[in-house]
Amino acid sequence: MEARDKKYTLITGASAGLGKAIAKECALRGQNLILASLPHEGLHLFGQALEKKHNVEVHCYETDLTHPEEPYRLARWVKQNFPLNILINNAGVGSAMPIDNAAPAYIDNILQLNIRVLSLLTCLLIPELKKHRRSHILNVGSLAAFGPIPFKTVYPASKAFVNAFSHCLRSELRGSPVRVTVLNPGAMLTNSDVTARNSRQGWLQRQLTLSPEAAARYAVDGMLRGKRSIIPGLLCKLSYWLMRLTPNVIQSFLLARVFQKEVPAQQSSKPADIEPASGEKLIQLHKN
Repeated sequence: MEARDKKYTLITGASAGLGKAIAKECALRGQNLILASLPHEGLHLFGQALEKKHNVEVHCYETDLTHPEEPYRLARWVKQNFPLNILINNAGVGSAMPIDNAAPAYIDNILQLNIRVLSLLTCLLIPELKKHRRSHILNVGSLAAFGPIPFKTVYPASKAFVNAFSHCLRSELRGSPVRVTVLNPGAMLTNSDVTARNSRQGWLQRQLTLSPEAAARYAVDGMLRGKRSIIPGLLCKLSYWLMRLTPNVIQSFLLARVFQKEVPAQQSSKPADIEPASGEKLIQLHKN
């Protein structure tokens, strides 16, 4: 069967963490995949393993999407070669750091990946998604979208954008074949850095932590059912409602005490290195 006769799912940030778990979940359901991630992260080996285990077709695209032209190149390659009916914007980055320790390149990479890349890929690929009887967009946000979280620099604001953008886009596309869903998970043990930061949290915060595999099942189930918003897990839903009902000034005070524990001791007094960090190093800090 030719590629144009099949349907494909594009997943960004697919080499680790939640993106990798979502890729496994989609392959388990028989979906052909296009996986995008940074180079040198074992993406092709992962894709080959999925093909062999689940008898699906997997294509890999390695790039740093924070480079200005890369979202355009990826979208053009997809549109020229694959009938895409599911877009999963998972790639994202963030960490815990006092704002006065954050280098400009660190801030820029969060904004580029979490906002610009997600927005551009969505806009560029909507015409392809509209060609099918039913298509889906899944944008990965965060519980951080719903409250002010000190020591997370611009990460909560970037996820607030993802949440608002997703809801607006869903309304705009009403009546079209495209359904838009936003996933807002709590903390996930996606890599060693996140695991180390989570271990410094209190008991309640640790209970809110999901495995990427559990979050992926919630995400794919909800997306395919056409849900508007997904908050995975009972404790995450409880946390969401507490954030909605608590005034921002109180939230800021309480969350500052919680998330300051994620900041390594040396960061509290050491200013950020002026030299820009690479996009690859930043993305390794916290993959969705």
